[in-house]
Amino acid sequence: MDEKTTIREIKSGDKELFALLLRKYERIVNSILYSMVFDIETTKDLTQETFIKAYENLNSYNEEHEFKPWIARIARNHAIDYLRKRKQTISIEDLETELPDEKERMRDSAEESKKRVERAMAKMKEEERTLLLLKYKEGFSNREIAESLEMPENRVNVRIFRAKERMREILERENEKR
Repeated sequence: MDEKTTIREIKSGDKELFALLLRKYERIVNSILYSMVFDIETTKDLTQETFIKAYENLNSYNEEHEFKPWIARIARNHAIDYLRKRKQTISIEDLETELPDEKERMRDSAEESKKRVERAMAKMKEEERTLLLLKYKEGFSNREIAESLEMPENRVNVRIFRAKERMREILERENEKR
């Protein structure tokens, strides 16, 4: 059964099929939420709440559009609402990882590169992080990102370019400090 048929069936009352959508999009929703709140437990809670919101609002979903940007937009908006309510501010110190033990020091440079990118992402604006996450981690097309963020595709192209430039600047500054 294709996704649009599954959604029609869910709208018609087959609640059991919603689990298929949940399994398919849980990783994407988790990634989006974690990139915004930086807390695993909060991410788990917000993920559940996002899927509840999606289920409750499934009748407003327009089947002419893809489901992935729709659920991503719900997740992003839910995280923004959460952060506004909590007035949560995230400091770089909160995001820094503990010093690695001897075994971790033996890991290859790929792991260090990943950490450097994560630290750089933490220094970026929320929109920049979201754009890069959707594009490079979740594999969204620029069109899907535009739908998800409700902005013109040309603007998405420009902002992705700028976000990559910002990432490059942050990483270069970090390299200079070494």
